[in-house]
Amino acid sequence: MIACLLALALQVPSPSGWHPMPLVSNELKSRGFSGGEGGQWPRAIACDSTGTFLLLGVDVGGIYRSLDSGRTWEPANVGFLGRGAAGLAIDPRNPKRALAIATNTSVFERNGVYLTEDGAASWRPVFTAAISGNEFRKQVAFVPSQGDGRWTRLAFWSRVANDQPSYGSAKSEPGLYRSDDGGRSWRLLPRTERFGGAILEPAGDGRLWIGTRDGLHLFDPGTNSSRLVRSGEVTGVSAVASKPRSVWVCGPRELAVSSDAGQTWAKLDIGPLLRPEHRLRDVAVSPADPRRIWIWAETEPNDWNWPRFVSHDGGRSWRVAAKNSLGAFLPDNTRQGIAVWHPKNPNVLWSLGGDWPTRSDDGGRSVRYSGTGYACLFVGGRFAFSRSDPDVVFLASQDYNGALTTDGGATWTYTNVSGHPWGGFAYGGYALNRSVLAAGDADGWGAPRRLKVSRDGGRTWTDTGLVNQGLDAGFGWSKDPRVAFVGDLRTEDLGATWARMEGCHGVLADGPGGELFGVRRGAAHSVVRSDDGGRTWSVLFDWPEEVTDLAWDPTRGRLYFVSGLRARFWQRGAIQDLDTPTDATGQRRVRTVAVDPKRPEFVYVGSAAHVWSYGASVARSLDAGRTWSVLTLQAPLATGQKDGGREADTVRVHPRTGWVWVATSCYGQWRYPPPPGR
Repeated sequence: MIACLLALALQVPSPSGWHPMPLVSNELKSRGFSGGEGGQWPRAIACDSTGTFLLLGVDVGGIYRSLDSGRTWEPANVGFLGRGAAGLAIDPRNPKRALAIATNTSVFERNGVYLTEDGAASWRPVFTAAISGNEFRKQVAFVPSQGDGRWTRLAFWSRVANDQPSYGSAKSEPGLYRSDDGGRSWRLLPRTERFGGAILEPAGDGRLWIGTRDGLHLFDPGTNSSRLVRSGEVTGVSAVASKPRSVWVCGPRELAVSSDAGQTWAKLDIGPLLRPEHRLRDVAVSPADPRRIWIWAETEPNDWNWPRFVSHDGGRSWRVAAKNSLGAFLPDNTRQGIAVWHPKNPNVLWSLGGDWPTRSDDGGRSVRYSGTGYACLFVGGRFAFSRSDPDVVFLASQDYNGALTTDGGATWTYTNVSGHPWGGFAYGGYALNRSVLAAGDADGWGAPRRLKVSRDGGRTWTDTGLVNQGLDAGFGWSKDPRVAFVGDLRTEDLGATWARMEGCHGVLADGPGGELFGVRRGAAHSVVRSDDGGRTWSVLFDWPEEVTDLAWDPTRGRLYFVSGLRARFWQRGAIQDLDTPTDATGQRRVRTVAVDPKRPEFVYVGSAAHVWSYGASVARSLDAGRTWSVLTLQAPLATGQKDGGREADTVRVHPRTGWVWVATSCYGQWRYPPPPGR
């Protein structure tokens, strides 16, 4: 599951660098929350040896880090090309060093193992693998030994065994991979195919526990050999350094502990809390107090009601952990109960709530929302500033319905377009004013977009009975704010009635004289213009590929457009390509373009690769497209810097302030200030 300027009357932040725009309501702000809506699905979490530095891997939203024990989070993706991360490990001897497994729902040839040596301020690939690997398991681990100095030299990765990408062909090379230089280089150990797709856990004595579908294995790095110590499917393994011969292991229906390196076992009975349909997963034991044990259960068939169980007496008695979602902006959809304990404080644990991290300060008996800064909503289609007031913006969301701001992004109101309690699929949202909203509502990502209208700021919605057959784009007319567009549908009476346009499938740009620019789909794709508020349209030029975004420069009579993942412009009948920046792959993936209406020589492009994270996602030209500078952070994160604007799907310039707003593909909503003197 995503977009992402403040009005001059608001407290404007420092005018340099990226500024997050998390979704937060007035009510939540009054309770002390500053925002972090989540919106994408976490896959992995790791903590350092001090309990201060944490990493969070997201399915298609990259990596987040916390520098304050999980109280706040920030994206940390400089140099990390993966769209998601499903495996994390922090060096227990040096918290500046960590490993991440780049994954996605689709295959990318530069997924695989990434290393940071500066606390996630930057990353670099150290072993690339053409995998999807979108899983939930502890798959990468540092294994400390007595010969280590200031950092751990031995590390292991269990590569995915049964990759099932939604797109692309994965290269299948399952097995156990080994590094002897702290993760800088890797090799596949021979005859370890059975350890592909496994769960890895350091044993605490220089050895490695490996959990597979056939049992629990104890691996000796000195000889690269292993022995089976317990048969049966393993769904979770935990060990603590203070008890190097102890290990806790769970299967789908049982939990057991061994205190003699797997020679003998004692079963831990969860008792009446475990229902017949439960399947136990991911046992986690507190390093500070091994009597404290956390485990969760998924259900078969899946009812999305996954309980978390916690014990404070070594497994003799259990209770169901409570969850508190106060602070969350989006609906709470229960996610996997993966967890990591604080290494020194037995009362602190971090886990997942809905699509956000949680924290416990009572030893796992309860967890609460702790997602400040964790913002990764996916905006469905193009957004636009309201023509009635540019500080009014409605963001429709592909997974979570959408949100409305009436104060330039300072606060937001959740809008339940679909009427579902869990979320919904909304596209092409537009606010005609602070009360009247319109969006396409769908039953799924590719389903028809039924036009719905709200007349009370998003509290209630009415289905018009019409289907948007055009672009997922909302827009308005500067000459008459009663006129608005959602795809190929148009209203001229403030949303009371709508009609399908002839000759235009979506309005994307306008000019100071009231001119409108849109696109027409068909056998011959066309860019079209209207000078009467969208009643009639004329062809400006034809183009062989679909045009996906437009921006108008009235000073030069130049229309910028995006097609085929390239940015171009039309001027007096001639078309010219723009030499926009490429990323580390040497490719261009331009999705969107915008012009500053007050200074049209300021041009912005946004790029998103979707399958990987495009490193040059937002670029700006101050000379009408002749030269460009990349605004996406390239150097390692410095203190106070924010890693914003990655995977930009829509860029738009606030007409009054000149700040560029960026709606991203699952990396949140961001703003960037105009150049000095704008």
